[in-house]
Amino acid sequence: MKFYQQKNLEFYDFLNENFKINKAHRWSDISQQITKAKISATYKFFSKLFPLKSDYAENLKSESNLFRSIHYNKLNPNKIINEVVRYSLYSDEIIVFHPLQNPSVTNQKINPIKNPQYWLQNFMDSLYFYIVLQKWVRSGIVKLIVNPYEYNLELRNKFDSEAAKRVRACLNFINHHSNGSHEYPALA
Repeated sequence: MKFYQQKNLEFYDFLNENFKINKAHRWSDISQQITKAKISATYKFFSKLFPLKSDYAENLKSESNLFRSIHYNKLNPNKIINEVVRYSLYSDEIIVFHPLQNPSVTNQKINPIKNPQYWLQNFMDSLYFYIVLQKWVRSGIVKLIVNPYEYNLELRNKFDSEAAKRVRACLNFINHHSNGSHEYPALA
């Protein structure tokens, strides 16, 4: 997890420098700083921090015995702080996926470095998300990670295969027991 903490601090330093976050008093102060060039530069920096050819699952290992939870939810920058506060009641550390789409794993026709105009709303939501969580990330309570599923094709294929098996088993069960009797097998 030290790998992610180091990368996150580098990323926050980049955001603070480019968007003057530490000097801003309101969201409007920051939003006025957003340009296509800065959006493109941010995605480029992010893709260099987290290139495609790396084993990010390996970097999830930790030496501590802290209790961790994973926050996996749709990106909603307006709700994330409330959700993190709730998680912090039960967890020493909260793992949250980076909301920014990485150009390394994006269809190159809509690459955010080359076409930042397509990514404006996603970028603004992500930037607000990062701002809201900055103190939590810097303190080490929130650990932002990239989703290993997006970077590791072998892992993705394994997960997809297991999910497909479960779906088939569920469908087989439903088909086998849908003879109209509404009787379900006894649970052991």
